[in-house]
Amino acid sequence: MTNTQSNAARREGADTLEGLSRREVLRMGAGAFGAVSLAPLVRASAAGSTPLPWTGPRLVIVNLKGGNDGLNTIVPVDLQSYHDQRPTLALTSGQTLSMNTGPGASSQYRMHPQLAALQAAFTAGDLAVFQRVGYPGANESHFESETIYSRARRNIDSGTDLDTSGWIARLTDTMGPSPTAAIAVGMGHPEEFRGGSSPLLSIGSTLSSFDLDVDWAYGSTNDPHRKATVQAILDQFQPSSSLAGSVRDMQAISHGLVGAIGDADSSYASSVTYPENNAIASQLRTIAKLIQGGFETNVYCIAKDRFDTHAAQGPLHAELLGLLDSALGAFRADLVEMGAWSDTIVLVVTEFGRRSFENGSFGTDHGAANSMLALGGSVVGGLYGDPLTDTDLTATESLTYSLDFRSIYKEIARDHFGLGSEGLAAVFPEPLEIETNLGFL
Repeated sequence: MTNTQSNAARREGADTLEGLSRREVLRMGAGAFGAVSLAPLVRASAAGSTPLPWTGPRLVIVNLKGGNDGLNTIVPVDLQSYHDQRPTLALTSGQTLSMNTGPGASSQYRMHPQLAALQAAFTAGDLAVFQRVGYPGANESHFESETIYSRARRNIDSGTDLDTSGWIARLTDTMGPSPTAAIAVGMGHPEEFRGGSSPLLSIGSTLSSFDLDVDWAYGSTNDPHRKATVQAILDQFQPSSSLAGSVRDMQAISHGLVGAIGDADSSYASSVTYPENNAIASQLRTIAKLIQGGFETNVYCIAKDRFDTHAAQGPLHAELLGLLDSALGAFRADLVEMGAWSDTIVLVVTEFGRRSFENGSFGTDHGAANSMLALGGSVVGGLYGDPLTDTDLTATESLTYSLDFRSIYKEIARDHFGLGSEGLAAVFPEPLEIETNLGFL
């Protein structure tokens, strides 16, 4: 429908409002309002034929929910204590992938055998590996630790004026609030997004899920009229409170941008094949479509669960890491092809590590410090943080931290997004016991 036709349809919709009963208005708009209320606020540049009308900087956070086992991801193969404490789960040098080539080459560690794409990124200098990442006073509760990471605050349950906002909400507020400054894909509304001055977008794993329901009573033939009528309702609505005004704004912007999201979906073009039956790959492919479609988004978030490997860890962990690796490999290739890799950082996080020793069920229980990964064309690849020793794995049940995860977040905020000292203080108001300048960007 042309702009002229669209405007005419909108005027027609407005003209018919007076003659419609309340029930007719609700029926005509029910599908649209229902879809919009489930699809949070979004603002973006409509995708055109030219890829990347907007370029970074971007951060893509991949959350491995449940507590990924870092010791079997980045493997300290030369430490005897690692093998002693994991008689069935320990991986040998012959089973793992080398990390001894590339700008950050290391012979001290090797990668899980399912991480061939990450090995290639490390060799190319695109992958930074952080060791002994955590926070003071480790909490082994999934919910408490997830909240600490989401808020980037250690003290989350004390004080009458406690700030419960997520660190991404504070980051986007500091950079300039916008509904599409951050988008969560296929994971609901994460705690990182809460508490900002502008609501942030959550969508399904595929862009096709962000659409208006069809009015089945009339089929699709009245769709332009129905959409125009709903838009006219929104245009004429006079809110009686600030809350009602906010809801109206969310509805209106979402309603108006269904087309832009559809354009990003339909115009996406890539020679890269993403793996099938892989939820992480599906989420990352959706992000690639939004990036290529020119959405002005600084932060994307996705999540994958099942990393709480208390029993029979070996085959399950291999399956999960294989899904992660193949998805990240395709995403990296896709962004390289479209010219967006140098503007993008992919950060792989998890709420805590596993204990150094295996349990009686051939799994590992909740631990503390862990490894974290950052990939990107601007990343200075290599190993960061204190190296592991036999004492580290035997002195306590869980690995103690020496690198606060917020040091990694801060460096991304400062060197990738360009925040100054005032902005950093707004995003990370809590002082760190251990503050480290890493230099990985």
